[in-house]
Amino acid sequence: MKKVLNVAAGLLPMAADDFSVECEVLNYDPLTSVKNVLDGVMLGIFAGMVSAPEPLFNYSHSANFYSTLTPKSLDLIIGVSPHGFSLIDADTDRCLKVGGIVLITGNKKNKYILAKNSFSSTALENNYSPTAAPDNWILEMGQKILLHYPSHTSALERDTKLETLIFYKKNKDSAAAAVAEEEQKGP
Repeated sequence: MKKVLNVAAGLLPMAADDFSVECEVLNYDPLTSVKNVLDGVMLGIFAGMVSAPEPLFNYSHSANFYSTLTPKSLDLIIGVSPHGFSLIDADTDRCLKVGGIVLITGNKKNKYILAKNSFSSTALENNYSPTAAPDNWILEMGQKILLHYPSHTSALERDTKLETLIFYKKNKDSAAAAVAEEEQKGP
């Protein structure tokens, strides 16, 4: 079974049924504002109503979320229109398997989909390479996101057209100490 992490899921989580292979999907949003906590509760109630007997969405806002994941356990990390953060940092990198894929989709105007903003450090970026040919199930999901996934500005007041798919493959493990040291230095 594949394991997928959707980072910054907001109010638009993904479910295992969205994928063409059997998988476990984790939806995580690091924002812990009162509004997001309430939205998460409402989403949980909604998910329970539409997917009896088991919840369809696995969703977390927890600050210690990454510490609950087994290192090198993820096959795919998805970032739909990331904004204001680097999708690949020491936490996400620790959880992604060697050979795992990062799928980033967004609008060309979003500077956070560019490589220089997708990675929190050069040490991390050096362990990944762009790839045009991920496994078919990942490519299918990327196309599904472009065609059917509504992306919004963070205030949800208007749609943002998704038009770009970017894939990175993790080639080797990061030396945790080097990554942590570089992240301490900052950009």
